[in-house]
Amino acid sequence: MSHFLAPGDEYLYASIASNRSIPGVAPDTIISLTMILIIIAITLLANLADYLLKRGAIEAGSSLADPLSIFLAPWIWMGALLGIIAMATWVYVLGRHQISHAYPVFVGLGFVNITAISWLILKEDIGPQRLAGTILILAGIVIVHLQSRSESLKPVRSSDTEADD
Repeated sequence: MSHFLAPGDEYLYASIASNRSIPGVAPDTIISLTMILIIIAITLLANLADYLLKRGAIEAGSSLADPLSIFLAPWIWMGALLGIIAMATWVYVLGRHQISHAYPVFVGLGFVNITAISWLILKEDIGPQRLAGTILILAGIVIVHLQSRSESLKPVRSSDTEADD
């Protein structure tokens, strides 16, 4: 038997967040708001790690005369630790969602965050073309998310659900 769920159905979001299956909805096809927030946190963490690695690289210098200085820079160690934490959290997300839906959100937000960090913290010039590109990336993230939501609301064929019983 096929079921249709309305886009605003609270049961849908509660079920996805608790990782329970929903009758008539293919599992793990929608990224919940909670998971979007987790992906945002991961990208911010990974981007902060990149910033700390950049700061450590500047502090250590670009000379290969003393390669050990890279390993002695505290910014490098903090960046590496945050990168490991971000990776472990990303593995958690991948274990619960299709990569074709989660990865575009992750990568797109990374571009947006790096542009913002570059402008706000590093005082890099962000011209109109880069700003327009960033806005297009944000639009792409929204489209991928909306597409994953519409796919999740498609009914599952009754033969698919009977095979699971």
